[in-house]
Amino acid sequence: MTEATLPSSPWLRSPLWDGIWLLSGLWLVLLALLLQQTSLEWFYISGTFTLWLAHRFGTTYLAFCSPTYHSLIQKHSFRFILAPLLIGFGVFGFLLLPQTWIPFNRIQRIMLLGFVDYFFSLYHFAVQHYGVVSIYRVRAGQRPDASQKRWEKLYCLGMGGGMVLIAEILHGTSFLAQWHEMPFPQVKEPHTILEGLDADLIYRCLFAGMLWVAVCTAFLGMIELRRGTASLPKLLYILSLGGLGIAAFYLDPFTFLMIWNLQHWLVALGLTSHMAVNGAHLSISQDRHHGSAWYRFWNRINRHRWSTLAVLVLCSIVLTPFFEVDTTSESDRYGHLLFPVILQLLENSTLLIILVGLGFSTGFIHYLMDRSLFRFSHPATRQRSLPLLLSSFSKTK
Repeated sequence: MTEATLPSSPWLRSPLWDGIWLLSGLWLVLLALLLQQTSLEWFYISGTFTLWLAHRFGTTYLAFCSPTYHSLIQKHSFRFILAPLLIGFGVFGFLLLPQTWIPFNRIQRIMLLGFVDYFFSLYHFAVQHYGVVSIYRVRAGQRPDASQKRWEKLYCLGMGGGMVLIAEILHGTSFLAQWHEMPFPQVKEPHTILEGLDADLIYRCLFAGMLWVAVCTAFLGMIELRRGTASLPKLLYILSLGGLGIAAFYLDPFTFLMIWNLQHWLVALGLTSHMAVNGAHLSISQDRHHGSAWYRFWNRINRHRWSTLAVLVLCSIVLTPFFEVDTTSESDRYGHLLFPVILQLLENSTLLIILVGLGFSTGFIHYLMDRSLFRFSHPATRQRSLPLLLSSFSKTK
């Protein structure tokens, strides 16, 4: 018989599992400091193929392949079905409508979508940080007051979003640096602004940024340590986020981008596999398959975390060359390393704009699906997601 056990540990699963997935920021920063650029890039290439699309499709997989969300999707079909379809139609309409309707050429439209996606991703990354901090707060049995949640949210939004943007602007590598290709000629690009500043002043600003991140991290860490129910994994996650914030100013932009993306992908995929296996065991224990062969099939896969991961990783490996064609720089694409012929055919194909549209639309849908599954202010969503997120299942006789 399979039964759920109530949270009895501050760790989501175990120190080892949490350390690999949720606290990956700690060892990724260390890895960036120890590895040479070439070695780290190959590590990132491996992560791109195995984790990038696996994390993007993770919440959609969880919503439609776990019977836990069956009734939620039926009752809120707009959020889970109609809204994603509208996003897809909207992206393709924006890309394909004639210039008489939208006064931008196709390159400008792609750049505009990339611009919007950039800021969505900053917020998306920051909110995920706050989500993990909240998980550890609940696991530790802390009673959150308004000021605690406010400070933690401000820290996550600041370190995971605002400070990263500032660091990229100071390095001159933010997406904002491509404004000259956008249909806003009156806006100066950050490179032009920074060229008027003394190099020493920029270095001092970078150092000030690192110092500010360290001070904010120490402040929040001290607040956590002063609590009677202080959580070690929560404190470690705050330190990992602080380490990523300092790395944004200290490391070269490309190196930081690699560990920043990898940390986000690992956390997302770890949570997806954790919730999928909990959902399968909960469904089996309650004999809740909704009479559907579809859910029975996925329950057999989701009963084991590694099989869930295998499905998502396989999809990521196969689809990455098709989805990375929307990157603005050819040097940012890695599909040619494994599938050179396919990538060459795609770049000379009329399907290219369709793949670009799929890339942007699935990205925006990913943001929506994450919001739909982790919107805990919504009672029905909270009722279904929290047991999968906070419970652990063990087999007993």
